[in-house]
Amino acid sequence: MVRPNYRDAIFQAVSDISRNPSLNDLNESAMKQTVVMRVLDAAGWSAFNLSEIEPEYQIGSSRVDYALKSAASPRAQASAPPKVFVEVKSLQENLDSERLRRRLMGHCGREGVELGVLTNGPRWLLFLASGDNVQQENRISEIDIQQDPETAAEELNKYLAKDKVSNGQAVRSAERSLRDKNRDEDMRSSIIAGWQQVVKGIDEGLVELVATAAESKAGVRPENRLIRRVLVENRTELLASAVESDVPMSGGGGRTRPASFTFEAETRSVRSWPDLLLAVCSLMRERHPDDFVRVLDIGGRKNAYFSTNEEVVNQPRQIGDTGIYASCQGSGNIITRRAERVLEQFGYPSGSLVIETR
Repeated sequence: MVRPNYRDAIFQAVSDISRNPSLNDLNESAMKQTVVMRVLDAAGWSAFNLSEIEPEYQIGSSRVDYALKSAASPRAQASAPPKVFVEVKSLQENLDSERLRRRLMGHCGREGVELGVLTNGPRWLLFLASGDNVQQENRISEIDIQQDPETAAEELNKYLAKDKVSNGQAVRSAERSLRDKNRDEDMRSSIIAGWQQVVKGIDEGLVELVATAAESKAGVRPENRLIRRVLVENRTELLASAVESDVPMSGGGGRTRPASFTFEAETRSVRSWPDLLLAVCSLMRERHPDDFVRVLDIGGRKNAYFSTNEEVVNQPRQIGDTGIYASCQGSGNIITRRAERVLEQFGYPSGSLVIETR
């Protein structure tokens, strides 16, 4: 069975919305009709079915703008509990307000809803509201339709597409995202603490490394006392140069995006790095339909790059209607290398892929 492609429908919707010159002049009611309902419709929710989208959902003496509901069968749909709460605010209201977040999380906690959304139309804030996360910092995604329609479509599809909400994949993705976010924040804190320890006391290991490198260049080993003083006096410049030297310079990295790629005189346009990977895979499927499943043998040391189970790959995107999902997580350099590995899997040299960026 071919699954509906909500991602493309969402991308078309947010692209059209982002080009609306009067978007920032809409009031809250107009924003609901023009933006929110169109996005939900593109994500697979029926605006005309109250058992899927219930407006003004009653919670005690309060209300939530929209409750998204789904069930395993049409018979159970009418009594299905809500899966997602969506609150729409005016452009003048501060979406980052802790008061709004706590109110939404309170409604979610009371009704057992795991995903909550705050939006003013252009901006969408998505929250995980399960378990202990109700009372903690639990923002899983911040989306700006006007600034980046491509990323907006990816994120809205991941967390709000009807099929992903219905089968629980949206919540699992949210839980994984929050775990990764917390892990990255812990790692960031430990890196900063480690750096502060180095620059305050000038770690002996760092001094030894610098001494060895300096001796290889000057032929004389500098005294540790001199090394310490030079590092302390120039720490700002040294840190800046270290960070700058780590910025990727090739065409597949940094903030560039692909415009097209050429393979054996055939050129195809693409919008993003994930689209590039999917397009290369589709091209290989066209040329090698009988053994395209060989892409399943491509993987990393820890994570699968391709799988028939979308839950085992990061940021999964289905390759056409094959039932095979590609991992679209990573920078441009990483995605480019993954595409080259696909070509190599079918006997083509990696240098045969030429990418034009913008």
